[in-house]
Amino acid sequence: DVLEPAFDAERDPLRRVHALFLRHRADLAAQGFARGSFLGNLSAEVADASPAAQAALADAWMRVQGWLKLWLVEAAPRLPPDTDFDALAGVLLAALEGAVLQVRVQKAFAPFDAVLRHVDSTLSGLERAAANGAGDEAPDA
Repeated sequence: DVLEPAFDAERDPLRRVHALFLRHRADLAAQGFARGSFLGNLSAEVADASPAAQAALADAWMRVQGWLKLWLVEAAPRLPPDTDFDALAGVLLAALEGAVLQVRVQKAFAPFDAVLRHVDSTLSGLERAAANGAGDEAPDA
């Protein structure tokens, strides 16, 4: 499972996100840009095959997004209180999978590295905003 090394390697939950991206990047390098994301590839091939396959894939994606959300929630004291953890985890997952796909097509790491820089910048920006008191307003109920 690609999440376990990222989870085990970093105690800091936001660094786990970065480690997850780096793990995918290392896998792409080892594969010579050939295979990409197992779950992404499987989804592209069988999502339309049957409702059962679609449901199983949706569940798998939600589990991965759930790990990302768990890490973000773990970092909640360092993030603005109005952070939407579900949405942020979904964006991170979409960014990761999009970066993987672009690397496979372009046979270069430039798009992946650009995405990772923006992910790191976004997470750092959220930390700075929380430290400066931004987002202290109560979320809408």
